[in-house]
Amino acid sequence: DIVSYIRGMVVIAIISSINSQADKIVTSSFFSLKIFGYYTIASTLAQIPLLVATPLATSVFPLFSTFFSKNDNRNMAFCYNKASFLLHIIVFPVGAILLLYPAEILGLWTKHAVEIKYAHDLESVIRFLVIGSIFLAMQLLPFYLLLSQGKTKYNVFQGVVQFLVGLPLLYFFVKKIGFVGAG
Repeated sequence: DIVSYIRGMVVIAIISSINSQADKIVTSSFFSLKIFGYYTIASTLAQIPLLVATPLATSVFPLFSTFFSKNDNRNMAFCYNKASFLLHIIVFPVGAILLLYPAEILGLWTKHAVEIKYAHDLESVIRFLVIGSIFLAMQLLPFYLLLSQGKTKYNVFQGVVQFLVGLPLLYFFVKKIGFVGAG
């Protein structure tokens, strides 16, 4: 069982690494270094909902594992519900701020270093990426819940599907729409 779990975790790590960098590989091959730099800024800024969600999700993982090993489904459900509630109260307001004020936050961060002709497109890219980051943050608790039970197949399957569907779609949208399509 342990070898199977380790193998699943290694596959998840590899697929996750590929999926998290695929957009940068595609955008760097389609756009100039300046546009790629703007995309990297947008991508980094859009990761904030995920960054605020990760500590909470990783902190409940040992509790999930303990409850599962003791076959304590009642406490696991209670812990999951409380953590889920906290995750929502943290992620959605942060995501909403990023969705409503991308230009202002970008201006504070870069001190208005973005050229005016790219600013509107960059706001759209940030918004699309923030929505994706919010959805990814909401997946953290189910991800850790499955891992606490030794189940890696679903996460591997999800990562493979994301790669097989997401990469061609990314390529298609970048080719058809351009910079905004990368978001």
